[in-house]
Amino acid sequence: MADSTLPMDVIATEILPKLPAKSLLRFKCVCKFFRTLISSPDFVHRHLLHALSSGTNSLLILIGKVRGLYAVHLDSPEFPAVNLRFPSGVHEGSGGGLFFIGSCNGLVCIGTPFSCLIIFNPSTGIYKEIEKIDGRNVFIPGSCINYGFGFDDADGDYKIVRVMSRYSYDHHGMRREVNVYGMKSDSWSLIESISYQDSMKHMENGALIDNHLVHWKFWCPSDNEHRIGCFDLRN
Repeated sequence: MADSTLPMDVIATEILPKLPAKSLLRFKCVCKFFRTLISSPDFVHRHLLHALSSGTNSLLILIGKVRGLYAVHLDSPEFPAVNLRFPSGVHEGSGGGLFFIGSCNGLVCIGTPFSCLIIFNPSTGIYKEIEKIDGRNVFIPGSCINYGFGFDDADGDYKIVRVMSRYSYDHHGMRREVNVYGMKSDSWSLIESISYQDSMKHMENGALIDNHLVHWKFWCPSDNEHRIGCFDLRN
């Protein structure tokens, strides 16, 4: 009688990467090997590549004014939007308190009025809460703050960019600070802190191109026109 057991390498490389994220979460409880395998960066990357190549399970994430997050399945547009359960332990406040920062590779970055920023996987419900910068709140009076979220494929790291423009009484003029958060290090780094004459007013989040080029639209008073700023997460 032939042995009908599948080789473990076939299960690990050909079967598990094709399963939905929620099924993988259950399989992590089967044995220590599955838990270690499914949690490894190599497997997560392999599962992501398969999901992107299959072109299925596409979600459109929306923020409602009353009940938080909603998901629309683009593969089945005939079905109504689904109200997503917000991560337990994170205070979302009123619906109007949430603000959308960006999405990349199935992860969503959202700001909340109480816990600042979270990176959230709507397929699994797993989230990571991001620490504040130097203990400061998301909003600083008199400042203009915008965020961007993407993936640095050169470093294999998801990153958040924070651009703050404000008047500095110490320098008697406008000052811009740029900070970058990396999931790998779980910390913020100060990339730029400079004084400049003009201000960046009415900044709006723009497109994320190739997962690593974050864009914003802003108004430049000196030239009386809109401009587009870009930040390369690789560099």
